Amino acid sequence: TVRKRLGRTRTWDLTRAGQEFLVPEVDNAGDFNAAGRLMLVGRRPSAVGLPPMPDFLPAKPKSRSERMEEARLDAERMRPILQDYGMLDNPVSLGLANRYMMNLELHEDWHCAQCLLAVCKLEPGENIDEPYWSEKQHLAQKGSKWLVPDEWNKDMPQVGVFGMTFLQGFNESDMDLRERLAEEFLGW
Repeated sequence: TVRKRLGRTRTWDLTRAGQEFLVPEVDNAGDFNAAGRLMLVGRRPSAVGLPPMPDFLPAKPKSRSERMEEARLDAERMRPILQDYGMLDNPVSLGLANRYMMNLELHEDWHCAQCLLAVCKLEPGENIDEPYWSEKQHLAQKGSKWLVPDEWNKDMPQVGVFGMTFLQGFNESDMDLRERLAEEFLGW
């Protein structure tokens, strides 16, 4: 239906596909306004003579397990909001912004999934973690892992929900490749 297709927009930056955090981490509760939204204000003195914002020392960097627990809590908090908008993934997640869930029955999601798999195939290293396809969900229920078949690079099905976490790992992003693929697949 039109509502299903146009009820949301996939905002996606292929050049940052592997980043766990697309929104900067907040170290100070004062960075939020009264509505609980992050205030994106510069930390330099204003040219109109206002006093500079107070400095603060960030706490010790959080461990991966602490960040992932925050991501889990954030996902629980965001689930009803995402459902209201018909979204399967959370592009502003605190730790899982590189987790993609795409409805392959929607042409736009199918196209984005093809592009993401092309990046995974052409960039060095192992980039796909926790692959999921709703049509093979029975494997996970039996304790088996489903892997993305190589045939999907040529002929991806247009049924079910496909999900994966894109891992950047220790490899550098090939920005020229990503920009070329974004042009080819996404019309950049």
